[in-house]
Amino acid sequence: LSHEAQGGLSKSKIPAPFRDELFEFQANAVRIASHHLEKRGGVMIGDVVGLGKTIMASALLKIREQKEGRGLILCPKNLVRMWEHYTEMYSLHAKVVSISQVENILPTLQRYKTVLIDESQNLRNRSGKRYRVIENYIKTNEAKCILLSATPYNKSYIDLSSQLRMFINDDEDIGIRPERIIKKLKGENEFLRRYQCSLRSIIAFEKSDDKDDWRDLMRLFMVRRTRGFIIENYAQVCPESRRKYISVNNKKWYFPERVPRTVSFTVDENDCKDLYGKLYSDDVVSAISDLQLPRYGLGKYLVYEYDKLIKSENERQILNGLNRAGKRLVGFCRTNLFKRLESSGPAFLLSVRNHIIRNLMFLYAMENKYPFPIGTFEIEMPTETDENGESNYVEVSVSKKQDEQFGSVVDSKNDIESLTKLAERQYLDYFENKSTRFKWIEAEFFKKQLSRHLKSDIRKLMRILEKCYVWEDSLDNKLKALVNLIEKTHKNEKVLIFTQFSDTARYLERAFKNRKIEKAAAVTGGNTDPTRLAWRFSPISNSKEKQIDLSDELSILVSTDVLSEGQNLQDCSVVINYDLPWAIVRLIQRAGRVDRIGQEAKNIYCYSFLPAVGVEKLIRLRSRIKRRLEENKEVIGSDEAFFEDDSSSNPLKNLYNEKEGSLDGDDDEDVDLSSFAYQEWMNATKSDPKLRQLIESMPDVSYATKSINPTGVSEDGAIVYIRTKDNYDALLRLNSSGEMITQSPLAILREAKCKRNEKSVPRSSWHHATVQQGLSILWNQEQETYGSLGRPNSARYRLYNRLKSLSVDLHKNRDLLVTSDYLEQLHLVLGDIYKYQLVNSTKNIVAHYLQKNEDLLQLGQLAINLRNEDRLTIVTNEPESINSNFEIICSMGLRKLQ
Repeated sequence: LSHEAQGGLSKSKIPAPFRDELFEFQANAVRIASHHLEKRGGVMIGDVVGLGKTIMASALLKIREQKEGRGLILCPKNLVRMWEHYTEMYSLHAKVVSISQVENILPTLQRYKTVLIDESQNLRNRSGKRYRVIENYIKTNEAKCILLSATPYNKSYIDLSSQLRMFINDDEDIGIRPERIIKKLKGENEFLRRYQCSLRSIIAFEKSDDKDDWRDLMRLFMVRRTRGFIIENYAQVCPESRRKYISVNNKKWYFPERVPRTVSFTVDENDCKDLYGKLYSDDVVSAISDLQLPRYGLGKYLVYEYDKLIKSENERQILNGLNRAGKRLVGFCRTNLFKRLESSGPAFLLSVRNHIIRNLMFLYAMENKYPFPIGTFEIEMPTETDENGESNYVEVSVSKKQDEQFGSVVDSKNDIESLTKLAERQYLDYFENKSTRFKWIEAEFFKKQLSRHLKSDIRKLMRILEKCYVWEDSLDNKLKALVNLIEKTHKNEKVLIFTQFSDTARYLERAFKNRKIEKAAAVTGGNTDPTRLAWRFSPISNSKEKQIDLSDELSILVSTDVLSEGQNLQDCSVVINYDLPWAIVRLIQRAGRVDRIGQEAKNIYCYSFLPAVGVEKLIRLRSRIKRRLEENKEVIGSDEAFFEDDSSSNPLKNLYNEKEGSLDGDDDEDVDLSSFAYQEWMNATKSDPKLRQLIESMPDVSYATKSINPTGVSEDGAIVYIRTKDNYDALLRLNSSGEMITQSPLAILREAKCKRNEKSVPRSSWHHATVQQGLSILWNQEQETYGSLGRPNSARYRLYNRLKSLSVDLHKNRDLLVTSDYLEQLHLVLGDIYKYQLVNSTKNIVAHYLQKNEDLLQLGQLAINLRNEDRLTIVTNEPESINSNFEIICSMGLRKLQ
């Protein structure tokens, strides 16, 4: 437990600009992250929302800047200005680039040795262009990688490995194995037979669907602490108020309580004036569920042997794209319609109206044998939280006229004849101007069945549209409840309102203006400068009090999830969720925008809108939706999970019942291994200062034995802590026969944990033999994985491969000005490196050179000089052995005593 502390974490220096600003827990995180970064080539800072990841990452960049020069910051476009503000504040000489621009900028960008990726969970699509460009830049330049994400878990566990693969190679030995999947498959042999990959590789973890395997993996590469962990280990208690706080520079910062509240609004299907009663009815749900949505699955409407009609490569590419999309896009569209239904009536009806118009456009093209426009209006879904942007589909655009007419989304001219004329005019406008917004494909490629399905959907959607022929603000019960909350419950307070959809945000902004509610604004992904609006709403927490005029300050801010990441909004303590995301983790993210260090309110009120008839109706609505989607096998493609716990919908019930802690999102099981270990060390040595001296003075190969429960499931055996020649640590748990039980660090540390005054028991006769067997197991794993050169990121491996590449180039290109003596000595150098270990001091020289220089001829000369001075390798007649490659730090016997 003490190794990383002994390695200098507690002594490592924090850069000058941050010494007086970082809390103790932040400074410790920076030390741990810096250690990971140097040792593993990358690190993820994954503290939960509000604990200061941005300032910690800035400090880490400063440390790297002092060693390696400028860093590169890649972030969502809405965070560019925020990061530019931080680089100016802390004199960071870093370049800030929007992730949306990396394809154009990175290929020609100078070499940066440190790359920081903010909101890295957005880069989960390994086949996407942006991902490949960023990964190639990092690996080509051998840059250290810093990932920032409060929510690294997204749609699947593969999202996690995709982020780690930015700096981990497929064949890299990461030191641990996916123990649960190995056990499930009855051992290593079956795993290797089935998957044929290294057990200690990231590929091996991708074969597992066990959450504990993935937790083991993330604990190794991530620094993640929760609010509960910080409160438990760092907070003090105020004697007067009994509230907990942390302090820096003698200033106390208290932890507020998150208080969930429900906002009810009437939904009465029997009331003809109840707008939401009409939209939440069973026939609307059934109509959406039964839509064919042919425009999103055009591939299945292609005529037989359509490939014989293809006249150009462009047509072939478009048609291949339609075939790949398939049901995935249908799932996206259908799910999105349901989400807009829950968000607001106008957003839903606008989407229905636009959907009808697009279908009519296709019908017009088909009937007149005109080409189809394939383009951005194809998917009517929000993308503001998906900065990755790899899907190439964006939210439907609305004209300025439509944007100004939310009060009557469906006006008197929205009968089928009027919409048909509008669709024809819109199509001809696109077609005659040869709009580059779309790709065009001839109608002859598609069956007549497409026309029938388009017409069928139009009929169903028109019936929905007719239900709310005119949307009147005065009849919107949900809007009334929101206005009441703002004008009465929280009058004269700052209020932050979240919605998933920009259409809903604009509708609310317009409604506020109609009601003379001042100092209100909406921010969406369409805003050119969302950070500016965040500063106007929360100037104090962004240190902008002097720059924001009082008359320009905002009291009410309506936002999509474009502001749910990376922004300081803690001047406010009231958060309202106007619609509920189908993944409750989004609500926790939103609360984290105001529950941040610097929040001075005692309570943070988190309101969530739910129908007054009760949460059960909404749960039944969602369950019915989910069932219908699953029946159609079109749930694939949905951009979020329906619930964190589909089986019981507990998150929604907890919100509805205003259960305390339902929005905390804390799970100390997710705290990373280094933070746990470091905290154990700090807490233990703080309470008993003699313990530090005692442990640090202990020699290697120390051992002890503890008793274990004689009736428990644990076996007799030993835990072995080994360090490799490349300074990598390994923990092994073996049984008394020397067979491997697990290499999971957390499982091993839990089993090793002792009470403070626990006494050791006599050593077992088989203890030392078991420890030796542990060395043999690790030796065999290393040899099978890497051979004699060691790990790919070791100095020996890298030096050999660079010089081998140089040797090949020199033999191919005789024009290079090198002597025959140089070639001969280079050959001898390669032989020595392959056979013998590098001298320890030489490892540092080589590692430093490889970081700073790219001239292979100079590197070759350096190696030749070191060999001539007998400083290159440790030449011995003895073959490499287990003992020369590993050292035993300590071991613990585990013994059942009756």
